[in-house]
Parts: sequence; structure tokens; C-alpha cells
Amino acid sequence: MLKHTFAVYIFLFTTALYSSSIEVIDAYIRAVPIGLPNSAAFMKIKNSSNKIVYLQKVVSTSAEKLELHEHVMSGAMMKMQHIPTIEIPANTTVELKPGGLHVMLLGLTKPLVVDDFINDFSLFFSNGDVIQLKHLPIKSAMNEMKH
Repeated sequence: MLKHTFAVYIFLFTTALYSSSIEVIDAYIRAVPIGLPNSAAFMKIKNSSNKIVYLQKVVSTSAEKLELHEHVMSGAMMKMQHIPTIEIPANTTVELKPGGLHVMLLGLTKPLVVDDFINDFSLFFSNGDVIQLKHLPIKSAMNEMKH
């Protein structure tokens, strides 16, 4: 009995030690017509820690290159630009959405068809967390207009 109790305590301790303070919510990739080379991924990233965390990179075989981007006003024009990281402040949720922060998928390696899924999409954070999204849905741009 003592061995069993000890094993349970070790399990609970290591689970608490390695549980992530980062949560990814409502993630999806925008479907694009066949032949278009690029798309974007959107999601909410919740940081429940007391420290700022940065999304540093995203990796997937669904595109040749993945970049973090933002939209900014340049004169009278809205412009998209690459950024090195996305800041997720302490105890805050940051939304990656159309017209704002997002992940660009450049050089798609497969068609992104509505109701299909991407099974390998990994987000790397400055605190060492790696969030692997499996079964990431591909949605129509029309769904974005409903939000």
C-alpha cells in the first residue's frame, strides 16, 4: 500500500511540475482555393502564468515556411508584416485573428480543403512549452465573418 501511495504522489507531483500554463483555444486554418500558395492560422492563446511568454515559432509539414505576422497601418494602407515573436502577457488571452496577429503558412504543401484537418502543427514558446495541435480543422473564410 505504501508503494502505491508513493507512486500516486510522484505521478501527481510530476503532472503538476510539467503541466503547461499555455492553452490554445479555437485554433483553425483558413481554407484557400486549390492553387493558392499561402494561407493563415488563427487561434486564441491563453497564458495562465504570472510571466510574459512569447510564441517564438510554429512548425508544420503543411507549408514550406511558417511565419508570425501582424497587420499594421502604413499611411492609409493596411499592411501585413513578419514579426519575430508574439507576446502573450501574464494571465491574458491573446487572439490571433484575421486583420490582426496570425500565423502565415507560406508555400502550402497540400490543398487546404474545408472540413479537412492538419495533424502536425507545433507552437514553440519562450518558457519551453511546445503545444502540438493534432486534428487542426480547416475552415472556410465565411466562418470568420460569423465571429
